[in-house]
Amino acid sequence: MMNRLEGDSERVIRRSFSKETIELLLPLAGQNNKIRIRLFQPDGSLYTDTKLLSQLSPKVEVLRLPKFNHRNNFFNGISGFINNLIKSIKISHQYPLYKEYSNYSAKNFEEVLTALNGFNADMVRQDKNGKLILSVAVPVGNERRVRGAVMLSKDGKIIQEDINQLQYSFIKIFLFMIVLTSILGFIFSKKITIPISRLAKAADNVRNNKNKANMEVKTLINRKDEIGELAYSLDAMTKDLLLRMDSIASFAADVSHELKNPLTSLRSAIETLSVIKDKTKKKRLMEIVLEDINRLDRLITDISDASRLDADLSRDEMTRINLSKLIIEFIEIRNQTIKNVKFKVNVQDGLLISGNQARLIQVFDNLINNAISFSPKNGEINIEAFSKAQKVLVKISDQGQGISEAKKETIFERFYTERPSNEKFGKHSGLGLSIVRQILLSHNANIYAENIYNDKKVEGSRFIIEF
Repeated sequence: MMNRLEGDSERVIRRSFSKETIELLLPLAGQNNKIRIRLFQPDGSLYTDTKLLSQLSPKVEVLRLPKFNHRNNFFNGISGFINNLIKSIKISHQYPLYKEYSNYSAKNFEEVLTALNGFNADMVRQDKNGKLILSVAVPVGNERRVRGAVMLSKDGKIIQEDINQLQYSFIKIFLFMIVLTSILGFIFSKKITIPISRLAKAADNVRNNKNKANMEVKTLINRKDEIGELAYSLDAMTKDLLLRMDSIASFAADVSHELKNPLTSLRSAIETLSVIKDKTKKKRLMEIVLEDINRLDRLITDISDASRLDADLSRDEMTRINLSKLIIEFIEIRNQTIKNVKFKVNVQDGLLISGNQARLIQVFDNLINNAISFSPKNGEINIEAFSKAQKVLVKISDQGQGISEAKKETIFERFYTERPSNEKFGKHSGLGLSIVRQILLSHNANIYAENIYNDKKVEGSRFIIEF
């Protein structure tokens, strides 16, 4: 027998549940009383409802695993605050009102009517207390034969609990990130920001000519990280700047002293010249004046060169130089202009270094001039160059009076003017060896002096350069 609902599609055939179908559906309906299941006949009448089937057996109770609810008061308070905040700003959604009826039929549920027409349907409703009721209805049958509909409904409490649990998880993550960010911020402040502030303060002290910079970075130098490297570099820079400042002050004092000597001599000669009448003495005084003027000219020229040397060296370009060829060609040129001494050259072939050729020529020129001034007439100057233990050594030896042991370092200081006894005073400025060492330091080279002995007798001096 076929039954049809009013207004149903003519194409869907409905038949009543068979006995076998009912026997299969009723036990299924009683499997979980937390989900309400209702069976509807093709004519829309309610066949059974699990809410009324307490007598069905077997009855299996399905329980959800307990949620982790060990929250302390702090997290409970935060969670409650967040929930209330969400509720206060949440845009309410009006769902159809869910009602309980004494006699149910398909007309009470739109989704059931849709299911009896052969289509799946779902619906969200809200009871008078605001609790959500979720329902879904599906047709029961095969192909075009609809034998009824099954409606499953459940309240939304468990879903809301899952949402609350998810919100709580997000709260924990959020609080954890806040705590972690605070800890990392404290660590960065302690390990990075504060040390950098101290380094900045040290740099300001250097700018303000305060010698407290070393104290500011002393505790940071031993750190094994980039801050320690920066502190070490700043400390080295500070020491270098202070050393340069002291050097400049010392240089200015030395210049002042060296200029005063010829000026004092000039003043004395001119004052005497105005009162003396002897022509011979006047001529001698004029010679002294000219010598002092020449001496001042040499001093000013050498001082100018020395004062610009640091800046010029910092701009010099280093290239690959064949040191063997450079020394041989330089000695060949000097050998043609110097007649009172002999040169003996012993240079190993293929000695290559990195340097500035013009500066190295200046070094060799100053050292050769120094050796010539201390060498006896027709004396010999020996030049050697060779490689040893991954170093390139250059030795320039003379046959002069040697160097006092106490003066082996002093001779490289500015304005050191201890000269041979037969040399006229004021012929040299005393800056030559100082300039030599300054140039060699810019080439990462070193220079030192020693005496040449023969049976404990000094027979000359030797300057040794190590590249």
